[in-house]
Amino acid sequence: TQIRAIGTGATRPRLTLDPSAAPPEPTEQARQLIEKLRLLNPGVVTPEAITESHEVLLTIENLNVAAIPALEEFFFRGDNVRFDFGPGTNLLGAPTLRIALLKLLSDFTAPENEEFEVRLLQLVSDPEEVALLANQLESAAPGKYRENIREAAEASLRLAGEGRFPGQDTTPVLRLLERFGDDEEPSP
Repeated sequence: TQIRAIGTGATRPRLTLDPSAAPPEPTEQARQLIEKLRLLNPGVVTPEAITESHEVLLTIENLNVAAIPALEEFFFRGDNVRFDFGPGTNLLGAPTLRIALLKLLSDFTAPENEEFEVRLLQLVSDPEEVALLANQLESAAPGKYRENIREAAEASLRLAGEGRFPGQDTTPVLRLLERFGDDEEPSP
């Protein structure tokens, strides 16, 4: 089967996981937490808004893998919120909601998280998102997802060359290709 990269016309082969393992339904709590973050107004930054957004992120982190179905639903929809429009506008300490949620994944502690990150790597095409997921996967399982990382970096760079990410820095995916682009073992 094929999977369409969000916001692109590109397709990449879908990772085949255990077909008998049907994905669980997202919990209402996880959905509500993600929705609360999605509805944040990046133009209204107050100490209360910052505290609340960090508490929501911490709650999602504490849900650990129980949050994965809701996160997967969020990423599959292609939703996002930008938080880096100017000084003092970054509520979550990340340029976008997607990046903030991807960073949370590195703190989840279960094999399901690794599988989820691999699925996301096949889904995302944004250079910063690809690089973040690739680095998290490489930290969790050095060398295991080398081919997945290379394919995702190539697809992201190809889409950037087609003008899909105007003005966005592609250096992170270029670095991935330098590191994982040939058939040799990855460099340290």
